[in-house]
Amino acid sequence: MVMTDAELVQQAKDGSMDALGRLYDLHAGALFSFLRGMVDAHTAEDLVQDAFVAAAERLGEYEERGNFRAWLFSIARTRALDRLRRIRSFRDKQDEIGYIHTLSDQKTPDSNSADRELAAIVRTAVRQLPEMQQAVFLMREEGELSFKEIAAALHIPLNTALSHMHRALDTLREALAHHNPGNYAE
Repeated sequence: MVMTDAELVQQAKDGSMDALGRLYDLHAGALFSFLRGMVDAHTAEDLVQDAFVAAAERLGEYEERGNFRAWLFSIARTRALDRLRRIRSFRDKQDEIGYIHTLSDQKTPDSNSADRELAAIVRTAVRQLPEMQQAVFLMREEGELSFKEIAAALHIPLNTALSHMHRALDTLREALAHHNPGNYAE
């Protein structure tokens, strides 16, 4: 029987570890992908665990009429930003935050230096986006959240989330066009 997030949350509030585990199974992958856009894989794994522990501890605060997935992503984003702020004092800005998706590290038969170079350019461009544009872009592209979920997670109006995504895509398109003029323009 397929249960909704709301039903699983209620069962978890009632003490069901199985329901909590099912929520984890449903959302951990997308949450990891989202966090992986902000931090390295090891840190993303830690943050997924931290976010679920925090969510489990705070289930009493969760409002039933809300979207659990958006609430969870909001917790994870806050945890990631807190972690990055702590790292900031130890590293350069280039090392602390960014889109560290491993496209250039993934070895496939058709990988080549041009693919790795393009992946590095995209990572650098995403890393340089303003914080909110970066968060919206990563939640949408890596976390696969709807714009409604993104708006709820970031506590912003839906149109603002859409606007941030539009600006992020324009900036990324411009960065790619500078790298290879003519190939990425609309």
